[in-house]
Amino acid sequence: MLEFKNVSYGWDERHFLQNNLNLKFEERKIYVILGPNGCGKSTFIQLLQNRNVFYKGEILLNQKNLNTFSVNQIARNLICVGQNNDQCINMKVLDFIVTGFYPYLNIFQSPADKHLNEAMRIMESLKIEEWSNRTIATLSGGEFKQVLLARCLTGSRKIILLDELELALDYANQIKFTRTVRQLQESGKCIILISHNPNLALALKSQVLMFGKDLPYLFGDSEGIVTRENLRKYFNIEVIETCNEEHGLVQFVPQ
Repeated sequence: MLEFKNVSYGWDERHFLQNNLNLKFEERKIYVILGPNGCGKSTFIQLLQNRNVFYKGEILLNQKNLNTFSVNQIARNLICVGQNNDQCINMKVLDFIVTGFYPYLNIFQSPADKHLNEAMRIMESLKIEEWSNRTIATLSGGEFKQVLLARCLTGSRKIILLDELELALDYANQIKFTRTVRQLQESGKCIILISHNPNLALALKSQVLMFGKDLPYLFGDSEGIVTRENLRKYFNIEVIETCNEEHGLVQFVPQ
């Protein structure tokens, strides 16, 4: 579905954030990107959107070079929830979620009743339908994150990119978030999400792409990548490993 062949990317040809990436992202899998601030995690997401990030190497989407896709074609294949959506603050929640269908419309089309109905169905599934007529500006940070997740569920895209979406969610909504991500995986989606919480990768039993500064990237199962040694090396932090005996779930806490 999505493949990186010897890709290096960064600000320009003299300032690469990450080097020589050889990666494959597949359907029905969750990938969590971990790493310290400034190592290129959010830039990686921008790279997938073909947003003027300098890189060398080859990125293939459905076995075609990403450079051959138009902006609209990319938007039909993947959707991204980023950290900056200031331009939508005066929109109603329902109207904002419906914008997720825009790449599937031609220039002369407007959203139809079927799009509004599907957006409402998505909101109902996340139990946020009562927000439909509120403006984005009236939402708390955690509420807006849930609306962003709802927008991700529009259309028929196979790849969903989530940039720190779990931040600002309260405990109950963090649980709802992880359940929704698992449901998306089970439905055949490829989910690539950036997080600052290595325990999330362990809880999701995901694949992990771990970046560091001036360190080789790590890519593989969360159990093999999220270890005490790697957290010390890549984040410069000492942690304690704990384990829930009933569920066998390993977690890390700062020492």
